[in-house]
Amino acid sequence: MSKIEEEICRIFIGKGTLKGNFLPQVPVGLEEIRKQYQKLHLEEITESEFRMAGGVLSKKIDLLCVTPPIDGLEITQEVLIPKPLRLRSWLNLREKLKGRKVWIFEAKKRLNLTALGQVIAYKVLFEEDNPEVEVEGIGILCKETDPLLEHVCEKLNIKVYKV
Repeated sequence: MSKIEEEICRIFIGKGTLKGNFLPQVPVGLEEIRKQYQKLHLEEITESEFRMAGGVLSKKIDLLCVTPPIDGLEITQEVLIPKPLRLRSWLNLREKLKGRKVWIFEAKKRLNLTALGQVIAYKVLFEEDNPEVEVEGIGILCKETDPLLEHVCEKLNIKVYKV
């Protein structure tokens, strides 16, 4: 995540638009990595191989908001960014998300097609990895927008937050 994207996330969190635990750089695509490994090697991936592969090959959601907040989860805006969530921490935390809802965010300086594609892909991969967690919404955080892409986002039920 670039410095400008980190700043966009900080501004968004600071506005208090959503209440919850904000998690940066959440890895997704882990289940697909397992499947692809098994397809290539015809055997189950070991835990150490999974941690190595998952850390390198997974995609990273810029910002995940968990609602309602998880009691006792010490994540604040100050420590949130630029400290990415490690794969091991995420794997341990996933159990606490069962039955909760999340928002998935991509941050970009300007609303663009890349952000649009990324946030859609992150939603698909997150749902495959976490079937017991409901994706309440997806959004793009940006400083500048594009009227045509705002229209597309509205049609696809993607919320655009200009900060």
